[in-house]
Amino acid sequence: MGVENVWQTDPAWRPVIHAWAERFAVYNPLSGHTHLLDPVAGDLLVAIDHQPYSSEALSRMVAASLDLPMDQTVRTQVEQMLAQLDELGLIACQRLRVA
Repeated sequence: MGVENVWQTDPAWRPVIHAWAERFAVYNPLSGHTHLLDPVAGDLLVAIDHQPYSSEALSRMVAASLDLPMDQTVRTQVEQMLAQLDELGLIACQRLRVA
């Protein structure tokens, strides 16, 4: 039995996300702050805003969208982006036990 990180937005509120060109602007109604995100971090946030995803599933999405091999480098980069989104208060992690 293991533990898996699952990421989601806060169900009590939703970030306001606007995409244009190569950037995403995200407004956090709880903090009142607006954040500019690069396309990959923006795509992660949009996906997570629609439904919770595991770190592994998000890493596979990023690898597929960028046509990269799924490896530890991708996992590490995605984990770093998720940690940054978490620090900004845009997402939260739940640790779930998996069989």
